[in-house]
Amino acid sequence: MNFNNRSVLIIGHTLPEPKTTAAGVRMMQLISFFQSHNAVVHFATAAGTANNAHAEDLSQIGILVHQLILNDDGVDAVLDACRPDIVLFDRFMTEEQFGWRIRAHSPAAITILDTEDLHFLRKARQTAFENNRSLDIYTDLSKRELSSIWRCDVSLIISKFEYQWLQETFGVPDTLLFYWPIVFEAPTSPRQSFAQSSDFVCVGNLNHAPNLDAVQWLINDLWPQIENQLPGVLLHICGAYGREGQVRHWSKTRGVVVHGWVADIDQVLSTSRVNLAPLRFGAGLKGKILHALEMGLPTLTTPIGAEGITNGQDQVPCIAETDHDMIQRAVALYQDHHLWQSQQVMGQELIKVSFNKAHFYEMFTAHMSLVAHDITAHRQRHFLGQVFQYQTLYASKYMGRWLTLKEQLSTQSVQDKYVGIDKKQAIDKK
Repeated sequence: MNFNNRSVLIIGHTLPEPKTTAAGVRMMQLISFFQSHNAVVHFATAAGTANNAHAEDLSQIGILVHQLILNDDGVDAVLDACRPDIVLFDRFMTEEQFGWRIRAHSPAAITILDTEDLHFLRKARQTAFENNRSLDIYTDLSKRELSSIWRCDVSLIISKFEYQWLQETFGVPDTLLFYWPIVFEAPTSPRQSFAQSSDFVCVGNLNHAPNLDAVQWLINDLWPQIENQLPGVLLHICGAYGREGQVRHWSKTRGVVVHGWVADIDQVLSTSRVNLAPLRFGAGLKGKILHALEMGLPTLTTPIGAEGITNGQDQVPCIAETDHDMIQRAVALYQDHHLWQSQQVMGQELIKVSFNKAHFYEMFTAHMSLVAHDITAHRQRHFLGQVFQYQTLYASKYMGRWLTLKEQLSTQSVQDKYVGIDKKQAIDKK
């Protein structure tokens, strides 16, 4: 597909934060793709466009940024300004909120859903873990997210596991899906050697439940025994949005250094010897693990952490599940020069072969050409998506219309009240 001068509207859940979240890295990679193909990129969000400390200033890279208001007809003015050929929804919630308006205003626009991860799978795993019960994936959240996938022309799936799982478990056609992970240029030489590196590191946005649980498990149960076998070695915790009470508690643990958000995380990774990612639930692809492997930093994680990264035959990253295995393998990876070096080499090779940026750019361009060639035929082949559109269009549309009218009536009521006061004051003066 030729993206040259095509108008691409990205409706973001929030402004991207590439220095704090893998989702932010992912969004910037998508923006980079469209810009590299000379598309005109617009970014709109209802979350507020004022940059916070961690958000990317999109205007500095030539992105046209728009503020959206939920349940407000002013969204149509934004669409008039963008006249989108392609609309990319950042997570299914934005498709629920704005999809009906897009399809009413720009029915020919190709709609793309970037799932980031399967929210319903992550939430189901969290619920099962926290309540010590079997996994239940047949939830209302599942229905919402799957409906959104069916309504869109293409859904970007970040994990190869989830790409296959959606087809096998729910019968989603592969023609509605496109596997596109977090991608990298060909890795350069490793930035650290065994002899020049030291300490452990654990990285993650602490506003994300799987990361928070991982840090708590690590500090409360795993680290004291690791540190006992490796006295003097430190554990560096890096990640934004840690709560003050949590940080204070973690900092009291011997050998633990809590950095909070780090402006140059590569500097920390390049001097560390082992990356720890003890994730007990979650979904999608773990950017912190991939980035560590790309830099040549050996990583120890769990089956959940490695999901979508390894195909079961790869030997990287190192995987453990129980407390005992995590502790013993962390110590072994830290002390064994040959094990460490083999993990470093295999990790970078994995990134080069399986997460190559140029490969996925080329494949996505070809896929979009097939979809755009005859969008009407594509939608007819997936007619169930139109059924979901029909059902949800009216539910979402008329709920939105009702809320819009309610707000207008409320505003008018206030205005009438003050007009009445003004009239009364004018009569009183006479």
